[in-house]
Amino acid sequence: MFDSTAIKPEFRQRWASRMKEAANFFKHGRHDEQKSLQFDPGINEYVLLASCTGLRRMRERLDMEQVALGYWVLFEKPHLFEDRETLLAHPKVQVIKQLFPHGRQLFLRYFEEAWQRGLVGHPD
Repeated sequence: MFDSTAIKPEFRQRWASRMKEAANFFKHGRHDEQKSLQFDPGINEYVLLASCTGLRRMRERLDMEQVALGYWVLFEKPHLFEDRETLLAHPKVQVIKQLFPHGRQLFLRYFEEAWQRGLVGHPD
């Protein structure tokens, strides 16, 4: 999870630090009772993505929502991905990318419709 090759090398250390930040705070919190943690709801997206990546590594079949999240992050933050040019050039990805400009809620709704029709599916 912390050494994902999908993340560009220059972002891996920051990725790992951000992923561990809250856990380290609670683990070591008793040493500095005055210290606080500023909650960043944006990190949730990364935790979910890392969890989905872990499931794929274990060869678990992802649900539609998990696959949609992966594509959403790829389109929203392509600079994070090491092999983004290859991923974005894939014909299946080009079809799904057409859903991206509609915003998160519509993206998920349209993605689900395409999923149910068999137009999109699990990543190769």
